[in-house]
Amino acid sequence: MAQLRQDRPVFHSEADLQHSFARVLWELAPKIQSRLEVRQNAPDARGAEYLDLLCVGPSACTAIEFKYRTAE
Repeated sequence: MAQLRQDRPVFHSEADLQHSFARVLWELAPKIQSRLEVRQNAPDARGAEYLDLLCVGPSACTAIEFKYRTAE
């Protein structure tokens, strides 16, 4: 987050934040594989559910769901 803050103090949307976070992750930890918008339910289920970011490392997986506050 500190690296993101240096590069981009403001993001235009949640997708903008997701992509920027994934890019910084790739730069700081290239061995960690990341996937954006990973489908979480069965393809035949009603309504798709997606995880914002899935990170897979040598010894663990981490799921990240972003919350992006907007001005009211």
